[in-house]
Amino acid sequence: MISYNTSIAIVEDNEDLAYAYRVLIENVQDYHLSGIYSSGEDFVKEFKRRLPDVVIVDLGLPGISGIDLIKRIRKINDKSLIMVVSVHEEIDMIFDALNNGAIGYISKDEGPMGVLKGLEQLLNGGAPMSPQIAKKIITSFHRNYEHPFTKREMEILEYLSKGFTTRKIGEVLKISGETVKTHYKNIYLKLHVSSRGDAIEKARKYKYIQ
Repeated sequence: MISYNTSIAIVEDNEDLAYAYRVLIENVQDYHLSGIYSSGEDFVKEFKRRLPDVVIVDLGLPGISGIDLIKRIRKINDKSLIMVVSVHEEIDMIFDALNNGAIGYISKDEGPMGVLKGLEQLLNGGAPMSPQIAKKIITSFHRNYEHPFTKREMEILEYLSKGFTTRKIGEVLKISGETVKTHYKNIYLKLHVSSRGDAIEKARKYKYIQ
């Protein structure tokens, strides 16, 4: 457990949120705010000199991403505790953050007080997670990863399950509508179905998607 005068750095480009975090941290006797940074680049410039005990990282940063920042922090110093605070709740981003060195993952929906609670858990040896983040992690372990699909087909299946149209899928993946339809055909063949609804139903039945 890290105790007296724990130094905490914040990497957050939202000025209002950064200010709210500052107020909270500065009002906890045993916490010391070592700095607030609006980008990963700004933080890295001073990180070697300051080496804070805890780094709060937003994932949607300008410049280098939050995931890349976590990787850089780990290369420079593997003792700093990293806690993500983000609006991103996609399972891939959650796993990327945790696999690369983050110890906690808090949703911004929980507000500054949720961050403060997460810090307390982190500094007492825990791995703070917002309830919905923990649920996504548990659900992911229940999925069937033995599937016959390519990576692109899995992406399209996921988007189909979320109600995306062919046009929208094409825009997100930056491929033509005809290419999307070709992937549909391959997905249908592999699932032995003939419609979008049946494909989603069967993919969920076999736990290929959530």
